[in-house]
Amino acid sequence: MVYTTSCFHSFKPKEGKDFDVLISNLKSDNLITKTDAIYDIKMMGPSAKDAIPSLIDIFKDDNPMVRHSIPGAVARLDPDFMEVQGFLATAFSDKDIDVRDSVIFACEEFVDKGAGELDITKFMAAIESGLYAIDAVQRTQTITLLNCFNNIPQELKSRIADLARNDESISVRREAIKLIINIGDNSTLDFSQFLRDDSAEIRALGLIHYLKSPEEINEVKEDIIRLVNNGEVKDFFGLILVYGVLKEECGIDMTETYLRLLKEGDEELRAATAEVLGSIPSNEMVIEGLVLALDDKSGRVRTNSAMSLGLTGKAAQKAMGKLEFLSKNDTYIDEKGEYTVREAALKAISAIKSSI
Repeated sequence: MVYTTSCFHSFKPKEGKDFDVLISNLKSDNLITKTDAIYDIKMMGPSAKDAIPSLIDIFKDDNPMVRHSIPGAVARLDPDFMEVQGFLATAFSDKDIDVRDSVIFACEEFVDKGAGELDITKFMAAIESGLYAIDAVQRTQTITLLNCFNNIPQELKSRIADLARNDESISVRREAIKLIINIGDNSTLDFSQFLRDDSAEIRALGLIHYLKSPEEINEVKEDIIRLVNNGEVKDFFGLILVYGVLKEECGIDMTETYLRLLKEGDEELRAATAEVLGSIPSNEMVIEGLVLALDDKSGRVRTNSAMSLGLTGKAAQKAMGKLEFLSKNDTYIDEKGEYTVREAALKAISAIKSSI
């Protein structure tokens, strides 16, 4: 559970609320009074910066709901993070998951605003402790926090690489691999091992690395082709990226593989493949494959196949008869209550006619 003060008030600062009264309310034994005061002070923004010491002082409260509210509040009061980084680093060592999450959110918000850089030296003790924590959630959270920093020291990169290779938790490994991909330092890991990992999630991250680093693709092209052949790349963007990178870097054309997947894959894969085939160079085989897919049992596949045939232009004239039939008779209705196959067929007919 994530604690928020929204449980207690209407998210509107109390107009005319005296600052000194709010500071006094921070010491209240009443949870609602205290959390309301934290929220109202937070909403005052930097004009209430003098409240930071009082907020930090009550972080020792036994109630995690109170502690959870404070990192975001002090971050709002000190938008330049000149005074609060040391406190946030201390707060990140809190035993409560949600309190640590609130620190991560405050740091992410600071970085996203482009307000400056976080000083990793102030967080080192908390980060080193977190990366070696017994709790997998804490290890995962620590890796997530590291995405907020530039110039991560080499000793931390080595620890992250070790977690990526060997941690017993898939979530820890996933976040470690993502961090290494994000910081662009591939020297600490052999990513080819992830293409053959037991976890499909880890294999997908290995693939993402190579799609972002196409100069390395020749070394692992067989592994990537195997992943595609096994139907593990199921989304449009993944399939289109694999097609482009293998074609440009290795001279390998995946068209025939995609046509096979259009017939043999599960519904998600068939739908994605039908869409991709309208975005790559078409030939007679592609047209025939898409025409056959107009008879697919899945409405999603029929919809995407019709749209792709429209994109191929006059080359798809042989599909006109079937498209016209679908435009009048298809009964598939999507979750929005729309006849998407009929609409796609009508658009494809119009596109083909206009290209003749």
